[in-house]
Amino acid sequence: MKDLSPDATETTPFVKQTKKYPAPRRPNPSWVGCGFLVYLLGVGTVLLLFRVHVPQLSGQDEYHLDPIKSLQEDSSIENISHGVVASDHEVCSKIGVSILSDGGNAIDAAVSTMLCLGVANPASSGLGGGAFILIQGDKSHFENRTAAQQTANMPPFHDARDKPPLESRGKILEVIDCRETAPSASTEDMFGDMPASASSFGGLAIAVPGELRGLELAHARHGKLPWKTVVSPAISLAENGVPISTHLATDISEILNKDELKIGKFANLRAFLTKTDSGWGNYRKTGELLKNPALAETLRIVAQKGGDGFYMGEIAQQLVDDVGAENGILTIEDMKNYKATLRSPLLSSVNGFSIVGVPPPSSGGATLIGAARFLSGYKSPLASESDTLSVHRTVEALRHAFALRMSLCDPAFNTNKTREAVKDLVEGEYMENLRRISKDRDTLPLSMYGGKKWAQLQDSDGRIKSIEDAHEGDRRLKRRRLGRPFGYLEDSGTSHLSVVDIEGNAVSVTSSINQVFGSYVFSESTGVLMGNTMDDFGNPGRSNYYGLKPSPENFVAPGKRPLSSMSPTFVFREDENCGHGDIGALKLVIGGSGGPKIISSVLQVFINYCLLGMPLFEALVRPRIHEQLVYHNAAVTTTENDHLDQGPLLQVPQRTKDALLSRGHKALLDIDYAGTVQAVGVDLETDLMTGVSDPRKGGTPAGY
Repeated sequence: MKDLSPDATETTPFVKQTKKYPAPRRPNPSWVGCGFLVYLLGVGTVLLLFRVHVPQLSGQDEYHLDPIKSLQEDSSIENISHGVVASDHEVCSKIGVSILSDGGNAIDAAVSTMLCLGVANPASSGLGGGAFILIQGDKSHFENRTAAQQTANMPPFHDARDKPPLESRGKILEVIDCRETAPSASTEDMFGDMPASASSFGGLAIAVPGELRGLELAHARHGKLPWKTVVSPAISLAENGVPISTHLATDISEILNKDELKIGKFANLRAFLTKTDSGWGNYRKTGELLKNPALAETLRIVAQKGGDGFYMGEIAQQLVDDVGAENGILTIEDMKNYKATLRSPLLSSVNGFSIVGVPPPSSGGATLIGAARFLSGYKSPLASESDTLSVHRTVEALRHAFALRMSLCDPAFNTNKTREAVKDLVEGEYMENLRRISKDRDTLPLSMYGGKKWAQLQDSDGRIKSIEDAHEGDRRLKRRRLGRPFGYLEDSGTSHLSVVDIEGNAVSVTSSINQVFGSYVFSESTGVLMGNTMDDFGNPGRSNYYGLKPSPENFVAPGKRPLSSMSPTFVFREDENCGHGDIGALKLVIGGSGGPKIISSVLQVFINYCLLGMPLFEALVRPRIHEQLVYHNAAVTTTENDHLDQGPLLQVPQRTKDALLSRGHKALLDIDYAGTVQAVGVDLETDLMTGVSDPRKGGTPAGY
């Protein structure tokens, strides 16, 4: 029997690997064609699945990228000196770089790129959603303005910063929370007696949108170019059209097969996604132009009047009327009263790197940092794809961190409990103590994840006895939408972009309308697709398939922001020569989309790139694992029947599966979707940048 005990050095910290990886080729970005679609779907199905999933390539022990090396040409750029934009759409990445080359900074580029994404990929983000924005901006750029200049054109915002500003090389770091809020007429039990779909589709699923107020605030505080300049590219795209990407075409074809659209509901969305002269079944396809003239007009008003043009006046009233026509409760006062919130970033030191993340109501920063701190006492968490001990430990780290996540919420509604949970994740010895009670040879009883202080489950909760039990649970969670109480549904309606400029300014922003095409409510008069963020709240009237009760911290309340998994992140290399209060040199700007799998994806790219020394492309495309506790000791792996057209079979070796089962993992599952990551890395020796957009979503970075 294989010895499962740790080796003699396992209690030492991470040791950076010295293995040399081949440098990626510098690409000549091009449009992703139909031939890429089949290949990409194969990668997405095989590489990114739900629970423990670290495939081996052809049974080799050596990490090897031959099957997906061709993806690198469209997905990675390197040795860039002036600026990089990594988004999930080529056109939008190029627009961001054009803003940089015209004298704008990273903040200008991020605003313009995100507005572009709302036009080019409306299934994932847009003015009808919300976002979290992590910024590293020029300190003097803002402080040198006069008081009048600072207040002129400054949108309304709430200042919730509770710490002195973080600084790096003369830059300041801050978080803008523009997550949606529950309408003023919301109640805790508003979905109690309704079908589960009521919080997912239609007017009641719609919260007060926040993205635009956040982008406007970021630009007002740190932008260089005029507001009209950064908005205008999105206007042109909406007016003239943008070619539909393969990813969006897939989303369109899948959404139009849903019953909600087939039976005649949401006719405006159906008309937007189909060719009006050919019937609703003839949907728009890859390469065809997607135009949105109504959104172009909305953006023109926004360019002239700023956020007030959207949140007040005619556009706001049109949105309220269109939402009301779908039985929504959004009011004109809700729109007028919305404010973005300025927050202090989270900071923690892990193995010589400072990780900076966003605080609640995003769970991403704290949960990511907590898992990283748990693993920091081991030699290496993912040194080899065949290292089942490393896989097991990473799963346990995520289980503990996600247990604490269940106590997070909008800090305005449960300040003390949320603050205490964040503290235990981000600082002190709590995560180290959890590591000490964890076992290398076995999983823990459910009641021990999170420790006595934060345990969420009972040992009898949802015990999985077989693979089929777990498969059926996953099917029923999706079918009945009962994952909603925990905020664990797939927020595939999400986009992320990362930007770094030559001056060291940086932005990591994740924006979402929650699920693909959000609420399905498309405002024909404004061209805005509204998100379904109310679905991220918990429902006190329902448990999930496994008998788990929803977290009361995340119940609906008027004006409340629901918990999110969005994880915009910066990583800095600590330097003993840094001045007082300086957290180090910027090494990595990263974030992603994919619900709670954002957290596990960003964690593993950080480990691969910063701790194991992989090139950024390899670090990002390497197979990942995922666990989020709610599935209770069920590990998810790839299937054994998936092939790539251009490479060998990817699969988890049977010995790895056997070893995981021997450690108490009750089942091994697979699913068909996982997170996608956009990242910019900085070579601290040369200051040259590398940008990578995850090929799983077909994105392409740009730089100059």
